[in-house]
Amino acid sequence: RVDLRPHEAVDDAGEVRWWVASDLGELVTGRALTADHVLGIGGAGLTLAGLTPRTQVRTALDLGCGCGIQTLYLLRHAEYVVATDISTRALAFTAFNAALAGVSVTGGPDAGSGDGAGRLELLRGSLLEPVAGRRFDLIVSNPPFVLTPPAVREAGLPLMEYRDAGGPVLPVLVSGLGEHLEPGSTAVMLGNWEHRPGSPEGAGAHDCASDPAIGSTIAPGADDSSWRAAVAAWIPEGLDAWVIEREVQDPVEYATMWLRDGGLTPERDAAGFDAALGAWIGDFEARGVEGVGFGFLIVHRPQRPREPWRLLEEVTTSGRGAPGPHVAEVLAARELLAGLDDEAVAAVHPVLAPDVTEERHLVPGAADPTVILLRQGGGLGRTIRATTAVAALAGVADGELSVGQVASAVAALSGLTGSDAAALRMEMIDAARHLLATGFLTAG
Repeated sequence: RVDLRPHEAVDDAGEVRWWVASDLGELVTGRALTADHVLGIGGAGLTLAGLTPRTQVRTALDLGCGCGIQTLYLLRHAEYVVATDISTRALAFTAFNAALAGVSVTGGPDAGSGDGAGRLELLRGSLLEPVAGRRFDLIVSNPPFVLTPPAVREAGLPLMEYRDAGGPVLPVLVSGLGEHLEPGSTAVMLGNWEHRPGSPEGAGAHDCASDPAIGSTIAPGADDSSWRAAVAAWIPEGLDAWVIEREVQDPVEYATMWLRDGGLTPERDAAGFDAALGAWIGDFEARGVEGVGFGFLIVHRPQRPREPWRLLEEVTTSGRGAPGPHVAEVLAARELLAGLDDEAVAAVHPVLAPDVTEERHLVPGAADPTVILLRQGGGLGRTIRATTAVAALAGVADGELSVGQVASAVAALSGLTGSDAAALRMEMIDAARHLLATGFLTAG
């Protein structure tokens, strides 16, 4: 018996209606999951689907395909899709679900073409091994990133193929992406990373957070520097990287969640649960792990060789709708900004994104606001505090005036000349870089 349920969604590529099969969950069977369990459509899978840009591409890779939900989404905007998994059972489910959607499986990229035929290739193997020597325009992955210590398996918890790799998988996977990304291509994946006090030797938090695309750095505090430096060390040379930490769990929360996820609960097996939980917490304590972060990793190969940008940040807010279109817009904006000096930015004719609103706080009776906030309705739902000059730039950004023209007009209205006018111009140029890089503005 299998779980077969409908899946409906609407995104930039239109509406989808699929039937998706997977293994029955532990709530249905009343038993702990088996090691070769194939997970159905869950929260992580839907998060990855929403995060992935849906621009048209020639080739795409679904690494660790599971039941095939990411594969089905990729087939809507990729000419050819390769899906890989270490599990033969997962590949069988992906083939079955693709067949339900009217897509046949081919043996290779030259085996066929046409609507619904010859567009999907299934390969068995670990991580990037099945696609050695091949490059793609888009890579998506919900890899087996769960940090399950060996001591937990020794306590009786089996290795779950869909989530456990037997060791930290992301350092190996991310470091190998450079060999598989075409120029201008992107990899999007989910992941976990450990939080420990301090920074690894040779990987300063300031360096790993540098962001030349917006001319500033994200300055992490001492309590969060270790994850940024550690994750930055995974990224291959020459590639852009945007890592977004969405939440942090303490060791007890993290271990309890994944034990229950596998069907090991205190209600079902109190002794087994306590032994596994104790082993998990003991391993974290011995290695100084204070928490585990969860988030997104977006790696991009520039169209042409240049100095890459790296942004590792914590963003817990969310905007309306899926963030995939926002990811595509930000990557395009940063590609543009990487080739612009200050004078070129001053010549940009910015347009305010349609989801941005302004919020002003005033003391009753005061003529000027004490706080001006720009809020992003979509994307990641960011809020930034704006100066009067930056608010003026956003307020007239309809594509008619360049950044430099707006700066000159505001300086004239404010009676600024000489060095004061020059300082205002530089403030607006820096602000334009930041607003373009975060999706508040687009380049007209």
